[in-house]
Amino acid sequence: MKLYHTTKKANQSLIEWNGGPQLAPGNQVDLNWSNADETFQGQDICGLFGFTDIEDAKEFGYENGGDFIIYAFDADGETLDDPEYDDPEYLNGEAKFFVTEEHVDAELVFEA
Repeated sequence: MKLYHTTKKANQSLIEWNGGPQLAPGNQVDLNWSNADETFQGQDICGLFGFTDIEDAKEFGYENGGDFIIYAFDADGETLDDPEYDDPEYLNGEAKFFVTEEHVDAELVFEA
């Protein structure tokens, strides 16, 4: 499954520094935001978020201040539905969480 990961342009040098681009998975266990009950925050899982459609990834980037880039990556293992995107009246798009502890090869596909 191809997914689209949106991130700030400031992160580009980290993603592409060692012959990349490679996306580094994050562990959700240490995160604790106010809407943690609607997300994977606080759960001991590691992985990457991505949208199933690049247009949804772009909309997310624009809604969060612009100045973003999008990387495509192949989620070739377990994916979970992102609970933040269960309510179509709140957020648009379909997002997944690719469960992995490994860096994932990616391709830069969009720059805002």
